[in-house]
Amino acid sequence: MEKGNYFTARPFADPNQRTFEEDLANIVDMGVGAAAKARPYLKKFVQNLGEGQRNMLGSVMNQLPTSVNLLGRYYTGLKDENLEFSDRYKQNLGSMVQQADALSGTERFRLRQQEQDALFAIKDAEKNLAKLKAGEQLPIPPYLGRPLTEADMRYQREMNNHRLAQYRGMLRKMDEGKIIFATQAGTDKGNPLESTGTSLGSAYFTKNPDGTYSTTEDYDFRYADADRKRKPIQGPVDAKTEYKNPDRPSLGMVRQAVETFLGRRKDDVPGYSMKDIAGAAAVTDIGRSLVSRFEDDPFTYTLTVPNTNQSK
Repeated sequence: MEKGNYFTARPFADPNQRTFEEDLANIVDMGVGAAAKARPYLKKFVQNLGEGQRNMLGSVMNQLPTSVNLLGRYYTGLKDENLEFSDRYKQNLGSMVQQADALSGTERFRLRQQEQDALFAIKDAEKNLAKLKAGEQLPIPPYLGRPLTEADMRYQREMNNHRLAQYRGMLRKMDEGKIIFATQAGTDKGNPLESTGTSLGSAYFTKNPDGTYSTTEDYDFRYADADRKRKPIQGPVDAKTEYKNPDRPSLGMVRQAVETFLGRRKDDVPGYSMKDIAGAAAVTDIGRSLVSRFEDDPFTYTLTVPNTNQSK
């Protein structure tokens, strides 16, 4: 890889060369770190406000873009007090939920197929595990470049058991009459500060007698407190992997945000571009970096969206 100069070189081309990209990432990292350290003091301040003052703060935050409003409430501890969503946001989300409702039959079929695929993978792993225990060697997969081990098969079985539980859980929700709304984070090319993918994520909706749709949703993050939970990568890695996956995930997220901001991010999946995707925006990764530095403190809120056919 060509080293380039200070402004054009990638940080992992030559670990000994100082680069603009890494310096910028370090500056952003310090800013996000300062915000994370300030959170306990800000939460205490908000908790000590009177009810009227908290309602006033909630009204002010409702004027912010939806993703900023929700993250701000999570960050400050205001949670769902006086929480409101804009009519535009609800209209846009309502049309998507209505579409998901219309495609429920297709979604059920897809989940049944995924359930069968997971069952097959579990049985395949158990069969191969038995062969390995009996001393039989399995064919070397082209993508792996080494023989499969018992640990590989146990991992395959474990991952597919998780997937099986997830698919069956979703099917049970559908049997209860719930409508599955899948996150748009990986497809929405709208404003990341207003995207349903960076605010609501995935959710289960119920259709009401008047045709509207409602959900009671937990605002939480699976990557909250990731810095403390992180397990370092085992074994030697190249400079690029080490830079992109540091021991502190929050730093890796900042580095990815800067990479995206500078237009240097490569597509993770060939043929599937993440350019302009809300869930891959630089500001989205900065938000993830912030959340990964402290413990999860979720809150629950209820949201009702219109049936757009009825509202016309």
